[in-house]
Amino acid sequence: MSGNKKRQRILKLSMLGLEALLLSAVIIVSVSVINNINSVRNNINNKIITENQANDNSNETNESHSNGDNGEESDNNAAVLSVNAAVVSAGADTNDLNRHYIFVGDSRYVGMKKYSQSNDTFIAKNGEGYAFLIENLTLIQNSADKDSVLIIGLGVNDYARNYKNYIQIVNELAISLQCPVYYMLINPVDEEKEIQYGYTVYNEQIDKYNKLMQEGFDSSVRIIDTNSYLKSTGFNTVDGLHYDDSTYKKIYDYIKSNVL
Repeated sequence: MSGNKKRQRILKLSMLGLEALLLSAVIIVSVSVINNINSVRNNINNKIITENQANDNSNETNESHSNGDNGEESDNNAAVLSVNAAVVSAGADTNDLNRHYIFVGDSRYVGMKKYSQSNDTFIAKNGEGYAFLIENLTLIQNSADKDSVLIIGLGVNDYARNYKNYIQIVNELAISLQCPVYYMLINPVDEEKEIQYGYTVYNEQIDKYNKLMQEGFDSSVRIIDTNSYLKSTGFNTVDGLHYDDSTYKKIYDYIKSNVL
């Protein structure tokens, strides 16, 4: 074999070896890259799975909290409904929230005022009578509308001299106002106790003038007979003329349950 052919053969073999070497290197690199890719992919998948699990747990937790909140809200709503039902049940006959109750009276209405509700208006003052009613006519007329109820409770301080005046003005109000007009009969006193405090109001006189006023009122005037109610169920006073808190509450509730 000539020298040239020998060199060519060696060169060819070298090239083949180099190609083999390069191919091996490419294979090794490719395998390494593939392994790295797979590793990265596995890491990504594991991270995704972990995050999904975390999200699922979070969602379950949130859902649990949400259900808990909804449960609490449901319980609260049920409680509100229960309370409202109780209020409706207890107050259906005592306080119509669509009504505006206007109380006009003397010290006995002042005593009831502490039990007033949001839809009540009290026009009341200690020791007053017919003159107080006249002084507040404009206020009463401006306060009363078709959704109102007017309840007048005056007379214990001046029934003897003003009962005819009461009849006249209460009749006029019942005709002129859009709302129902009630007159609460003068309530009884504790004669034995009032003597100690210097009062001279007697139940016999109260009954007499209550009857006279009932006879004089037009049919449009509605009567609230708290007098008979207190006599039949009992009452307590602090000085014979003015009632204790429990009796004022009793009168207030009776009025609310007997107006339409």
